[in-house]
Amino acid sequence: MILANELADLKGYRLFRDRVIFELVKLYSKNVKISDIYVLGPYKKNLTKEDLELLKKCTFFDGFKYIECAETVNVADTAKFFFKLDYLSGNPFILSDISASVNIEKLISFGDTTAADVSFFAVPFAEIDIKKWSTCAIKNGNLVEISSTGLPSQNGFVYGVVGTFYFKKIPEIGQEKSIVDFISINLEALFINAKICSLAEIEIYKNKPDPSGFKGTVFCDLDGTLVLHEAIPKYSKPLILTEGAAEFLEELKENEYELIICTARSQADEEKIKKALLEANIYFSKLICGLSSGIRLLINDSKPKTVNSQMAKSFQITRNGGLNPVLKSLQRKNNESLVAKISGASGAQTFLLKDNDGKLKIRKEVLITNKDSLVAASKLAQQYSTMSTYAVAYKQLCPKPYELVQNDTQVSFCMDYIEPSSLYLLSVDNIFDQAIEVSRLLQNTIYNIRSKEINGHEWLIQFLNRKIYPKLEKQFFPIYTTKSNSSLYIDKVQILSLEFYLKELMNNEAFIRIVSPITLGLTHGDATVQNSIHANGKTILIDFEPEDTKQPLELDLGKLYQSALCGYEFWDDFETYWKEHSDNQGKHIELFTFKINKDGREKFDKIWANILGEDIKTTQIKGKFYLITHLIRMIPYQAKVKRSRALYAYLLASKFLQELYEDFQQ
Repeated sequence: MILANELADLKGYRLFRDRVIFELVKLYSKNVKISDIYVLGPYKKNLTKEDLELLKKCTFFDGFKYIECAETVNVADTAKFFFKLDYLSGNPFILSDISASVNIEKLISFGDTTAADVSFFAVPFAEIDIKKWSTCAIKNGNLVEISSTGLPSQNGFVYGVVGTFYFKKIPEIGQEKSIVDFISINLEALFINAKICSLAEIEIYKNKPDPSGFKGTVFCDLDGTLVLHEAIPKYSKPLILTEGAAEFLEELKENEYELIICTARSQADEEKIKKALLEANIYFSKLICGLSSGIRLLINDSKPKTVNSQMAKSFQITRNGGLNPVLKSLQRKNNESLVAKISGASGAQTFLLKDNDGKLKIRKEVLITNKDSLVAASKLAQQYSTMSTYAVAYKQLCPKPYELVQNDTQVSFCMDYIEPSSLYLLSVDNIFDQAIEVSRLLQNTIYNIRSKEINGHEWLIQFLNRKIYPKLEKQFFPIYTTKSNSSLYIDKVQILSLEFYLKELMNNEAFIRIVSPITLGLTHGDATVQNSIHANGKTILIDFEPEDTKQPLELDLGKLYQSALCGYEFWDDFETYWKEHSDNQGKHIELFTFKINKDGREKFDKIWANILGEDIKTTQIKGKFYLITHLIRMIPYQAKVKRSRALYAYLLASKFLQELYEDFQQ
């Protein structure tokens, strides 16, 4: 068997060697006889003598021969030069002038069983660039013409011709003929019974030499990871794959991932390693030898415009433990497609995915890239733990999460997708109705678990010191504080600073007694209406975020007030959050608010009075106070998203605090 290739440069040879010659070596390992490999390479100015020497030496196959020739423009000219060499011998043989990866074994198998003297690969016309490919015409199931430039002149179905030909014998080509002429003139003798079905059953490896053709790149360690670890490698013995490695390699091939194998084995043994890998049927793109045996870090930048922007991932597995954990992760990613990215207010990204069976699911994900994302990842991991516990104890409360991934680079998990009822659309008119549904669901499930009475005053002071006062110290909007020379009026009422109101209220014993919690219990943690789904006539909850195992239920009440009194779910729909003007008195703000359903609020407050064991008035004061704390806490995050939203939260908190202050002054 003889294989020839016309090469333009050293890079072209390396691709040819890695893609085509290695395929032949695989066959050689299966006892397919290979006599010689000839490589034709033009001597160009951009190739140094050292490059040429490397070309001659850069293969481990003993029958390799390098031949310098004049530059040729296509497979026909290459073949014409090749067949005129006096010392050629050996049949059958393959002629190839491509550096793509082709299934040579399939070509040989077909060529040996057909009556034709020449067999070759072809691909559908729609998949080729006619400016770069030769073409052929098929009529009535037979080849009628091959054209090296442009379309064939003969009528018929047109295919692109891959420049790899399998000859049963060396053809006799005169000075005046080319390989195209040879094949076209001798159609009847060469292609008897070579039907179109044989041309359609072509397999070109998906692993393309052009890196842009790959879905991604996999850097994989060799010893202890892909194959069983050898302290002292013995190349006389075959490599033994670890458990799951064969399936892992097949998954990479099927889904178009480039495989780069990394190893601490010596650079001097590179060709031995490559031969051992190919004999073990390990197909790879590149081999990197001589690496340190220390820690290996994978660093890549994120792609903000890509919906699912994770661009780096790592796995650490037990030595010789196998690749099944990695395989499962890869299969999960390859078996699903992105339907949509769902917006949310948390630090996690939320995706709607569809698997190969058409099943929809939600994936929540945080990629750890900085301090903020590390905090968000910790919250997401806690959310998974909370929802897992609640879903087991109260099946009607929330969906059960699954497929948790938690490592140094990311935290993610999935939930079954629940289609919201198309007949139930959240609106200003029914937001209290949904808040009532959420409250009743919590009341009948997790709110049944309470602690004994606590020192509520002590808890409140610690809460304000840890969660509220630090937010005010940052002074996000100093123009709206008492330090400003201009007075502020909201809805015609003069407003002082948040710090002033909080200080005054926390010095009021009656106020502290009312807003201090009595007991702690299990909570949702982020019980806004947007974290509920109304489907199939019932309500379920998602996105639980309790900061502590047990905390005051009043925190959930404040979150529901955030929805029902402030219309938090509709903030994105507001054209403007307020109107303002200035005069000699100061700045005047008219806040945008929506009409509250009084009947809905009355029912809601009664439910919460029952939950807390308080009267209606006390319940309303507690609800407003803990709503204010949530508004203050959201200001830093909203300032990063949209400054006007952050300022709206600040102004709402100021308005509500002023109202509480006035109530207790009286």
